[in-house]
Amino acid sequence: MIMYIIIAIWIILVHHYTTVHTKCKITLNILGEKEADCTYQGFTSVPTNLPPDLKKLDLSSNRLTRLGANSFHRYKYPAHLLLDNNIISYLDAKAFIGLTLLRQLSMVRNQLSIWYQPGVFVSLQNLSALDVSRNMNTADHCDKYNIPVGELCNLRELSIDHVLNATFGEQFKKLHNLQKLRFDN
Repeated sequence: MIMYIIIAIWIILVHHYTTVHTKCKITLNILGEKEADCTYQGFTSVPTNLPPDLKKLDLSSNRLTRLGANSFHRYKYPAHLLLDNNIISYLDAKAFIGLTLLRQLSMVRNQLSIWYQPGVFVSLQNLSALDVSRNMNTADHCDKYNIPVGELCNLRELSIDHVLNATFGEQFKKLHNLQKLRFDN
């Protein structure tokens, strides 16, 4: 009986608190945290008129090509950021500044390489899962992973593209908490 009451309250909260900002659907999850579903909206930049207290921001399947400095300056609380299936080819070194609470970052199926700006992940000290797989262009012929993951002291899961005969830099030796390393392409 208690379970049915909890489910009923959750359904009321979620359906009661559904608003649309720009083209995004804002809902409350089971914990009462705001989530923004901004998928398939044709965004070419990060929207700036969403509630600043979002816990999850899903910008997958849009037309983002780059993340400039302070792209997420308005959003300080996301724990989950999804940027999958865009055409991102450039990350500014300060793209993720301010996202100190972020725990999961997914940028699957973009046009990133295995080379990133130094310091791009420096503000993501709480990040536990990073997925940058399925990004490499087949024309990329890099022989060294130059992903600045050494600054991600809490990283537990890392998914990256598989590069034939590639070497890992010193930054990978700093991943003392890494439990899962997945290669994909």
